[in-house]
Amino acid sequence: MIALFQDKFSENSRYININCLLKPPKKKGLSLEEKKLKLLEFFKKEHNFYTIKEVESLGSKYIGVNSMQMKEILQHLIDDSLIKFEKCGITNFYWCFEFDLTKSINSNYSNLIKRKTTLIENNQVLAEKIKKEKLSRVNELTANQLLMVKEQLKINNDNGNNDINRNYLLAKVKEFSNDLEKKLQILNDYTENDPRNLDEKINQLTKIGYNIDLITDNIDLLISYWVNNKNLETSALKKEFNIPDEFIDLPNINQFLNN
Repeated sequence: MIALFQDKFSENSRYININCLLKPPKKKGLSLEEKKLKLLEFFKKEHNFYTIKEVESLGSKYIGVNSMQMKEILQHLIDDSLIKFEKCGITNFYWCFEFDLTKSINSNYSNLIKRKTTLIENNQVLAEKIKKEKLSRVNELTANQLLMVKEQLKINNDNGNNDINRNYLLAKVKEFSNDLEKKLQILNDYTENDPRNLDEKINQLTKIGYNIDLITDNIDLLISYWVNNKNLETSALKKEFNIPDEFIDLPNINQFLNN
């Protein structure tokens, strides 16, 4: 019995020692995108105006990062048109309201739609130009090859040599074929507006459209909550916060592409 207890204790001790050696995984820090989202959440939470010192102090605590990083994160949001600022005297004030954010996203979405349309049109024009250029180059190359063969035949006939050098002609055909392949490769290298780039733009537009719909739904939910719980009128509430009676319907990207 004592020996059995000692074996069990020794076995358990081995596992205990191993567990003691295990170190907890290091906590992974927030990425730049996650920091931007947290800071944007901080601004939208209170709907207030902040100085840069308040952003560095309160915002850093909300995100959980060093205050020295706040200017860089804030500048990224400003560059993305998600945070607005205005200079009053010698002080800059920063803010983000839902209506301004929705308006900015709608504007960016419309600009991307226009840019996408322009890219598609340019791609079609360039594709047609490349097609014509390829055909022109091939025709020109073929004509030059035929001309060189005819000249060689004429030289042979002028020299009284009616026996055509078959190996010479085969070598020329191979040479011309290699030259043609190289020129076609050069044309392909100059092809612009890769369809994969257009697919990336379409994916960006789809994500933006989803975010716009999500924000619109959140605004409607907030209005419904205030109306039902605070006895407020919908029209008065929208007028107070400059919210339009009806949001503009976003175009369907898939329907746009099919047309």
